[in-house]
Parts: sequence; C-alpha cells; structure tokens
Amino acid sequence: MAKITYHDGGDLWDVVKASVDAEFQHLAIIQDVHVGHPAFRKKAFEKFVAYITEKEALWIYNGDGPENATRFSVGDSNEQLMTVNEQMKYLYGILEPIKDRCIGYNTGNHDERTKKQSDFDFSAELADRLGIRYSGYESFSIISNRDERDGGTAYSVYSCHSGSGHKNAGLALNVMESNWSWMENIDIKVKGHDHQVGVIPSASLRLDFANKCVRERVVWLACPGSFLGRAKTYAGKKPYKPAPPIYYSMLLDMRKGKKKVLPIQHDLD
Repeated sequence: MAKITYHDGGDLWDVVKASVDAEFQHLAIIQDVHVGHPAFRKKAFEKFVAYITEKEALWIYNGDGPENATRFSVGDSNEQLMTVNEQMKYLYGILEPIKDRCIGYNTGNHDERTKKQSDFDFSAELADRLGIRYSGYESFSIISNRDERDGGTAYSVYSCHSGSGHKNAGLALNVMESNWSWMENIDIKVKGHDHQVGVIPSASLRLDFANKCVRERVVWLACPGSFLGRAKTYAGKKPYKPAPPIYYSMLLDMRKGKKKVLPIQHDLD
C-alpha cells in the first residue's frame, strides 16, 4: 500500500510524494475520457479503472474527464448523452473507490468549458467532492520506494493536459522532446489533449562534475491516449488522423539500482 504525502508549495508548486514497498509499481493516467459524448468508450474506461483497482496502481487525473459541451464549444451540446450533472455523478462514482491512490490532479480544456461561461469549475468541483488536492494546470509528483535513502529508486513525474494539439503521435512526442526539455530532473513527462498514443524513452548527456565523467540520462515521454472514439466526432470535420484504439499505462521498476519504465498496452476495442 502506498503512503501518499502532500508538500504544500505555498505560492509556488505543490509536490505529491508516494512511497511504495513493491518492486514494481503501476502508474496510470486518466485523461481525455470525454464522459457523456456518444463516442465515449465506456466499457474500455471501466475496464481500465478495474485494472487500477486490481494492480493498486497510482494514478493521475490529467484533464478532460467530462465532455462538458456548451453551446459555445466546438462540440455540440445537443449531442451529449448525459447532462453535466450526470457526467459529474458518473466520474465521482467511478473515481471515489480509488481516490486514495491519486498523486496528481490537473484540469483540461473540456473541464474549463463551464468555468468560462458560468464560473462552474468542473475539475475543481470534482476534486473537492473526491477530497483530492487540486493542482490546477500541472502536477509534480514523486514515486519512491521506502529504501530511497539507502540507494533505492525514485521517479519524478510531470503531468499537464496542455493546450497544444498535434495530429499524430510522432509530432506530439517530438514537441515534448524539444519544447519540454526545459524541465530538469523529471523522469516521466505526461501530456494529454491531442489524444495521441505513445510512450518512448529520450536520452540526454549530463556532465558529472564530482566524478569527472559524462553520464547518460533517460527520460520517458508519455501520451497515454484517449477513451474517445473518432466516429461521429468533430475529428471527422477537420479531418484528423485516427489514433490507434489503444491506451497506455506504465510499470515502474522500483528495485535498487534500477530505473526502467515499461509501457503497458490496453486495447480499447
């Protein structure tokens, strides 16, 4: 069982730390779900949440849980199969049993739709009902084993729904590799919004002054995917390239001297 502690950053950033005993730790991202949309893959999402429960995975909410369409948004509010209140009730019901393993909670552009028009912040309200610390636009998290001070393993995680969209996974991951390079000492970077799918390693070189040598550093870039299908959505209007019907979580190697992220594929069909 993970022990989760919150470190209040005051006017700056909060940090959530999870300490675990396991040799391997599952990390799941819940993002781009779009509850209420006709193309919402409900069975696949509920199966994914069941996986989180079964594996006792740590998880991060990374925006766009609801469709939350309004008459001024890109999507048609008349096409929603659930009201905004029903979307809230559904998400609360499915996330409440796993709330104690949440290590980051970010808003998304769909969460903010009602906030822009009526000052109803969907994401903040859901976090408040769940009793989860609301991060705003970005989260900083640490996952460590309890032998961290004795040479154990720890991972730093940055997550952001983001406001930039890209039409294929290659572009999305390339932008993360180049434009997100200013984040130092982050092991795993997570992006949402564009519904792309991919988890890849990215290497850089670091000069070790103390030992007078050059070391390689590996960072993992993650676009976990989306639970929204493409058929009968505004993606066909553009038209956007369809993303593969898969979704990724990650398995972290927590053993001493190890640092490895293994993508886990979940089929959506």
